Amino acid sequence: GGDCQLLGEVIAGALVIHHWAGVSSLAQTPKQIALAKARPIGHSSFDQETFPGIFREHSRGFLGAPMVAGHRHGKNWSTRFEITQLTSDGSTLDFLAVDSKAQLQLLGEIALDSFGVLTFNYQLTNLGEPYTLDRLHYWLPLSPRATEKLDFFGRWSSERQPQRSQIETGLWARDSWEGRSGHNFTITQLALTNQTNFSSGEVWSIALGWSGNSAHYIERQYDGSQWMGAGEIFMPGEVILETGGSYQAPTLYAS
Repeated sequence: GGDCQLLGEVIAGALVIHHWAGVSSLAQTPKQIALAKARPIGHSSFDQETFPGIFREHSRGFLGAPMVAGHRHGKNWSTRFEITQLTSDGSTLDFLAVDSKAQLQLLGEIALDSFGVLTFNYQLTNLGEPYTLDRLHYWLPLSPRATEKLDFFGRWSSERQPQRSQIETGLWARDSWEGRSGHNFTITQLALTNQTNFSSGEVWSIALGWSGNSAHYIERQYDGSQWMGAGEIFMPGEVILETGGSYQAPTLYAS
């Protein structure tokens, strides 16, 4: 879409996104594409590369917060989705992922418009006994070129005050528990290079199309990999999926 590109593939059943940004920032050469796919292996890490992809599952060796959190009477809390259907026409990508043991199905729709804006939609369906859903959040890998984060705070008559700081190891979260959009919480999460300003530089942005309780994240893991994420916040027991029941996550917008 426009001057933007989404680079990904299915690895061992997981959808792995290697790159989402301008074409100019990823030269179309085998060497550059190979570098985008490379993952570091530290002395304290697993001996082989792990590719949990955007599902971020513990069952695939990922040690951070997973995409899906929930349980069925204290069981089926660790998922392992496998892509069973995948279609793409160059500007859209639709997939169906199933975990037959946890009895869950995830439908994903990704679209890239002519302006380079990515839209993500997830729908989780319960195929078994009632399932308590605690979280279904979107996650996208973040380029290591992004070294700072930017979001907003404020109050009445002093809205949208920017706050900018370094991205450090750990999880940065902006949670909104107000039940609606407001001046107190950010409406988007930005990541940028340290020289980015209003006229030049690179910016990665995500925003949840939702006016209720929500969370926006920036994460740098111990191995140096970085992520951006967002999703709806549930109250305890708010979403319990009956057999055949589905939860449609709010749309995520990324640019």
